Amino acid sequence: MEAAYRDVPYHNHRHGATVGRSVFAFCKQPDGLARCLSEELQFALVLAGLVHDVNHPGVTSSFLLR
Repeated sequence: MEAAYRDVPYHNHRHGATVGRSVFAFCKQPDGLARCLSEELQFALVLAGLVHDVNHPGVTSSFLLR
């Protein structure tokens, strides 16, 4: 999945890893998402965090609308 990310300044593989790790931490906190989400949904959430910006062009929506 890392190779599917573009080499752009922000929306790159490092950002995806950071978001995935943050979501994982939210799931594992004692009073976090683990108390209300199944393990399958927690996995899906972490995976979504890891891949959410794959192939992001590195520009804003406003730039794309011009």
